[in-house]
Amino acid sequence: MGQGVEQNFQEALRWFLAANRQGYADAQYNYGNMFANGFGVEQDFAEALNWFRLAASQNHMRAQYNLGFMYDNGQGVEQDYAEAAKWYRAAGELGHTAAQNNLGVLYKYGYGVAQDYAESLKWLRMSAEGGYPTGQFKLGAMYANATGVTQDFAEAAKWYQLAAERGHMSAQFELGDLYIAGNGVQRDYTIAGRLFLAAAKQGHPEAQYNIGEMYAAG
Repeated sequence: MGQGVEQNFQEALRWFLAANRQGYADAQYNYGNMFANGFGVEQDFAEALNWFRLAASQNHMRAQYNLGFMYDNGQGVEQDYAEAAKWYRAAGELGHTAAQNNLGVLYKYGYGVAQDYAESLKWLRMSAEGGYPTGQFKLGAMYANATGVTQDFAEAAKWYQLAAERGHMSAQFELGDLYIAGNGVQRDYTIAGRLFLAAAKQGHPEAQYNIGEMYAAG
């Protein structure tokens, strides 16, 4: 990290490897991370996968999540949603909010698991309550679109608001839409415009269009 010393990936790799030989899970995870990102070594997802697997076998939460992500996206291994779900679940049970969100998405669409909206909601709620903005946005979307639950715009607005406050671009846009329509919230064009502008500045094309329309129409 270059803390107290000059940043030196090769030296970091040497010490991580020394700790790896003693079975230290954090070092295995960090060593895998170096390969995954090409820090001091040529990027090698297959090698990263091997080290993440060693750390994951010791219940290392972040390594379990990374394994799930790599299987989910086919990085260094053939894409396998069932294997991704397995590792997301392991990390999610330890409290990894991104893993909980991703597992909720797999259940929503039936990737690697039987499609199950109740399970999707359970994992998305865990992620959202843990403060993960994408989980909050996706839980809000379930309520807005009546996916596995009775449509509830007020509940959708609640979760969109939490995600929007954390800078989640899509949540800002969707919450702006609710304020335009007065769904679940009192109609307020000023708040809608502020939300669209925040999303527009992050590159959301529909938000850019909407804020342009608002300026054009006054």
